Amino acid sequence: MTLTKKSLIKRLVAIVVLLNFCFVSILLVSLRQSRLQYEEQAAVSTRNLSLILERHLIGVIEKIDLSLLTLSDYVRHESNSGAIDRREFNEFISRFHTRLPELDSLRATDLYGNIVYGIGVDPNKIVTISDRDYFIRQHDRDASLYISKPVLGRINGKWNILFSRRLTNQDNSFAGITFATITLQRLSNTFGMLDVGRHGSVVLLREDLALVARYPQYEGIEKDIGKKNVSQKFQELVKSGKTSGSYSTVTGAENVERIISFRKVDKYPFYIVVSFAIGDYLAEWQKLVVQGSAITVCFVFFTLLTSWLYFRNWKQRLAAIEQVNQLAYYDSLTNLPNRRLLGDRLTHAFAQAKRFRRSMAVMFLDLDNFKQVNDTLGHEVGDELLKVVAERLHTCVRSIDTVSRQGGDEFIVVLSEINQLEDAAVVADKIMSAINQPIQIQENTLNITTSIGIAAYPINGDTVIEIMKKADAAMYESKNGGRNTYSFCT
Repeated sequence: MTLTKKSLIKRLVAIVVLLNFCFVSILLVSLRQSRLQYEEQAAVSTRNLSLILERHLIGVIEKIDLSLLTLSDYVRHESNSGAIDRREFNEFISRFHTRLPELDSLRATDLYGNIVYGIGVDPNKIVTISDRDYFIRQHDRDASLYISKPVLGRINGKWNILFSRRLTNQDNSFAGITFATITLQRLSNTFGMLDVGRHGSVVLLREDLALVARYPQYEGIEKDIGKKNVSQKFQELVKSGKTSGSYSTVTGAENVERIISFRKVDKYPFYIVVSFAIGDYLAEWQKLVVQGSAITVCFVFFTLLTSWLYFRNWKQRLAAIEQVNQLAYYDSLTNLPNRRLLGDRLTHAFAQAKRFRRSMAVMFLDLDNFKQVNDTLGHEVGDELLKVVAERLHTCVRSIDTVSRQGGDEFIVVLSEINQLEDAAVVADKIMSAINQPIQIQENTLNITTSIGIAAYPINGDTVIEIMKKADAAMYESKNGGRNTYSFCT
């Protein structure tokens, strides 16, 4: 089946749309799966980082507690000898402090809460912490390691967390406390050693979800220390008894989407919260999106270009075929069907007439005195005259009929279906009237006539050849009868 231009365009559009739809669908599915993988990888990374920090904090706290217990044992032992030697005790404290670089200070008080031993203590300037909770709690005989809330240090003037233990004499009476100090800035610096991306964060919270420390710090963080400012999702998870987990949420004033993992620090009153911002953990994926978009644009351009080239090639081939057909089946001057195409159409019309038992007619036309036009006015004018005659003949017949030029000034009209001979006569009258109208070619006004011969099936014959011969003979009768007339085969 021969494709029309419209049907080919529809097919090409459908193919291009289908190909691009499939390509984009596959790309979107691939990008979706890739995003899920990046999100899962981010969740795993935050969980791993929170686990690393938990183990690190546990290790630091255990070392601090061991140091405090050792100092407590020292005081208990030295209490047998009476007063504690300040210089020796300070040297003892200093040796432990060098083993704990995480600490800002390691100190001890007397039973009244005055800081009298340790790093950075000025014996001439008494600082008391008797009102601090970490001192008051240690009056209890059964007190163990106590970890304070963030407090502003009275010696270093910084925000600190303090770890304290009770000091006792040989008779278990209260002798003061020993305590270690870690600044919140040092905690933040420790968190900063982890790679959480440009917009990620590490947060240390107390059990009540109050802020202890954060990385990165921001301007004015001091006013938020000790405040509860966590997402509703996190609160619900902790309230449900979860000690670890991961979730996605939008946080912060900038409404940044994050993947967050949290973990309770074993038996200690802390939660570690590690978060990755979507812009960080999807940075590589976003590059894939850009690359995929570029590939998609190239693919769409390629399919459009390919389809356009195919369509152009098809048009060129069609034009070539039409040109060949034109040369093979049509008269080059008038574009009317030539002898070959006339034979095909006449055979078809004859077969249809036989099959459906109806009549048809063939008309032979010859222009009168055409040779005189060529001889006097030239072949160029003669050719223009033939073109005009061909156009006028077309106006006199139906679309189912055929007008053909046989060569020179001879034309044949095939009336594919007639009811009676008078129908052919009507057409002959129309043709003669149309041709007899003056024809203006260049500066010449021509008056031309024609002689017509008519033969009909089945009246005048039972074969194509027979009908053609009789129509030709009838045309010569018109010529011999004076021209400018039509004759039926007799």
